[in-house]
Amino acid sequence: MLNYLKIRSKYNNMFTILPFILVIWNIIVFLLYGVDKIKAMTDAWRIKERTLIIPAFLLGGIGAVVGMLVFWHKIRKPLFFILIPIAFAFNVLIFSIINATLEEHNIDYLSTFIAFVNYNKDILFDIFIVISTIVILWRIFKGLSKK
Repeated sequence: MLNYLKIRSKYNNMFTILPFILVIWNIIVFLLYGVDKIKAMTDAWRIKERTLIIPAFLLGGIGAVVGMLVFWHKIRKPLFFILIPIAFAFNVLIFSIINATLEEHNIDYLSTFIAFVNYNKDILFDIFIVISTIVILWRIFKGLSKK
C-alpha cells in the first residue's frame, strides 16, 4: 500500500506541472513558425525545416498547427502539409497513453487538469494576452509593409 501511495504521489506531482510545461513548449513551437515567417519576409537567415518539424513530433503539434495557420507559413509545402497533421495525431496518441497510464493509477486526468488551469488561470491568461498582442501587431506590421 505504501508503494502504491508513493507511485500515486509521484504521478500527481508530475502531472501537476506537465500541462504548464506543454503549454510553454507549444508556445515556443508556435513562435518558431512566427520567427521563420518574419525571416522569410525579410530575406534573412531561415530556420531549417527539420527544426520546425521535429518539435511538432515532440509534443508540440498544437503549436505547429496554430503557427502554420496564424502566420500562414509553410501551408503549401507538401512536407509540412503532410507531416504536421501526422505529428498532431501522434501528439493525441501520446496524450491518450499518458491519460491511460494516469487512470491505471487512479489519477483523475480531467479534474487534475481543471484544478491546474483554475490555479494558474492568471498566468495562462497573461500568456494568451501576450501571444495575442504579438500576433495582432505582427498582422498590422505585415499589412503596413505591403502598402
